[in-house]
Amino acid sequence: MKKIMTIAVCLFMLFSLIACSNKKNEYGFFGTYAFEELSYLSLASSSTKDYFEEGMAGTKYKIEDNQFKIEDADTTTVEIESPKYVREEVSPNKNILSNEAELSNVQSILGEEIQYQIKIYKENGSKTNWMLYVSSDALWVATYFDNTADGSEYISNIVKVSKQ
Repeated sequence: MKKIMTIAVCLFMLFSLIACSNKKNEYGFFGTYAFEELSYLSLASSSTKDYFEEGMAGTKYKIEDNQFKIEDADTTTVEIESPKYVREEVSPNKNILSNEAELSNVQSILGEEIQYQIKIYKENGSKTNWMLYVSSDALWVATYFDNTADGSEYISNIVKVSKQ
């Protein structure tokens, strides 16, 4: 009886570990990435594309179920412990790049087949203003801001990252 109980407990633990490991990467994008290129920079930015890319060179992104972390060459610039990743569909008709001089959607800017977007929230549910765009073969990290006047959001920048 003791052997049966021990085997049952071991099997339960094994199946629990398998289930947990599958859940942790349910989206398939968890991993370590490096800055590849600037895909979009808002016209409202005071930076130029070259200056932005120079400052981002060497930046690493750690995107895991228990941590979202962006490290530049000098210091950690962003660290969110226990983030909540919320999958959303990308509406091809929704203009989210909302400066007056630019009305576009993400697909037209990235020129890729975007499958979905992931908004990143803190553990308590508050916004982080970070978002991921996922295609079958690429990942982008975006910074967005709320337009408090009408409740819409606009994108500040979108960077393409490559898996390390």
